[in-house]
Amino acid sequence: MGLSFHPRMKELFERYDALAYDKFRCQTCHGEDMEARAFAMPATLRPLSAADPVAAARARDAKATDFMVTMVLPATVELLAGDAPEDARRFGCASCHAATSE
Repeated sequence: MGLSFHPRMKELFERYDALAYDKFRCQTCHGEDMEARAFAMPATLRPLSAADPVAAARARDAKATDFMVTMVLPATVELLAGDAPEDARRFGCASCHAATSE
């Protein structure tokens, strides 16, 4: 993760908002307690509705949601699933954001 995933995500997030993500690090996504939780995801990111996570996120912040859907999710699939389509199906909003019943 540290050699391929983190640098790519750091680049994407800094390009999206250089000021907000100028100190992008593993804890940005995995949380401050990442080692105690063995880096398990989803972590401490804002939870999203399980019924329609994209709509719930878009209602809160359309620009950030578009960034996540068009840039972050495809990069995550590319980096973690590679050319294995069966693995690509494992990734979605709930891979990083906890799903709620709301």
